[in-house]
Amino acid sequence: MGLRKSDIDLNEATVSIERSVVEIGRELVVKEPKTAAGVRTIALPRSLMPEIARHLDRFAEAGPEGQMFVGPYGVTPVRGNFARIWSRAKKEVGDLVPSDLHFHDLRHAGNHFVASSGASTRELMGRQS
Repeated sequence: MGLRKSDIDLNEATVSIERSVVEIGRELVVKEPKTAAGVRTIALPRSLMPEIARHLDRFAEAGPEGQMFVGPYGVTPVRGNFARIWSRAKKEVGDLVPSDLHFHDLRHAGNHFVASSGASTRELMGRQS
């Protein structure tokens, strides 16, 4: 939830992870990732760049420092409403995703697709440059 538009490089097909958002009580706190290894740049599939550009134009906040992910009322999703947002998104795509798909499963799916394309362990690790 800490991603900003400036963290995405559409030309290089990368995303830079530099901050995270944690929920402490009812307050959202922007901070560094849990470990130094959490600060990284990740290579993205070039085939996703048009869809990411569409998301930036359509859903992200305005300006380079605008948040990538905002809820329907322009605020950062929190635990209390994220489940509703995720459920609605799954319903919109229907049978394209299993009903029991969890948001975090997307991370594992991305690694699976890269591995199934024939990437070596070294190449998988190289997604983080």
